[in-house]
Amino acid sequence: MLPLLFSAVLFPTAQAGEPSYPTQVTQTSLGEVAYWDVNVGTPSGPPVVLVHGLPTSKELWVNVVPELHDKRVIVVDLLEFGESRANDRSTLRHPDRARGIHEVIEALGIETIDLVAHDLGSSVAVDFMDLFGESVRKLVLASSPVYPDFDEPGVVELVRKPVVGFLLTNLFPRRMYRMTLRIGLENDRTISHEQVSAFMHAYRCPPGKRRLLDNLAWGTPEDMFAAYPEILRGISQPTLLLQGEEDPWIPVEHAQRLDADIPNSELVMIPGGGHFLPLDTPVAVGKAVSSFLE
Repeated sequence: MLPLLFSAVLFPTAQAGEPSYPTQVTQTSLGEVAYWDVNVGTPSGPPVVLVHGLPTSKELWVNVVPELHDKRVIVVDLLEFGESRANDRSTLRHPDRARGIHEVIEALGIETIDLVAHDLGSSVAVDFMDLFGESVRKLVLASSPVYPDFDEPGVVELVRKPVVGFLLTNLFPRRMYRMTLRIGLENDRTISHEQVSAFMHAYRCPPGKRRLLDNLAWGTPEDMFAAYPEILRGISQPTLLLQGEEDPWIPVEHAQRLDADIPNSELVMIPGGGHFLPLDTPVAVGKAVSSFLE
């Protein structure tokens, strides 16, 4: 395990004034979904729902939220991530996580949203569009693995190996976690120690380590994304696609293919952005999203 001093150097303490928001929890039919509900300025238009990816949580968006001026922003923890807990994680799949988000929206009395998702959250967003697309006005997908031929990061392939996966998630979870984040970041000074702690919060106890293993071994693209190409071609909502120019995992060709498959889409490349765009370039992401939603 990395010494605390070393981890503080890799991921420095949050700067004074870094925003934080109170967590709320809604009980859905699938489990408890935790979220932030924040008004940035005087809200206008539909609320914006922000969805994180793997292996993060709602804290991924903490520095993007202030850039979404005059919006009500709802930032969710997907089921079995962050502070959200599923009733039965053994049968949990992406469409279930999409249903969890929709039940929170219904519980809040919201009929129409703008949906913004990152990484594996983009995959959940594709299922959301398939199931509840009529409730979405505009869609934003960032750093999106959504094709059956997607080549997964090496750490995910390692975790799927029975013995190796158990050892990594039970003996070296923090080392593995930090290594994954560092590979996906162009500027590792943009993530605070508090954010890393929040990402890891769900995985500290023995059941949490099993949760980490399950989340990393989430399924294969061939299986989970098999229906996505058809769903993508059926999305009619205006869609913004964000791709980091330095993303080590999502090929630019996949982003371009996504732009071609979604009829009413626009691809924006983020200079200096790695895979974790909301961490690497939060201001650029926030401004691009805000401008698109206006």
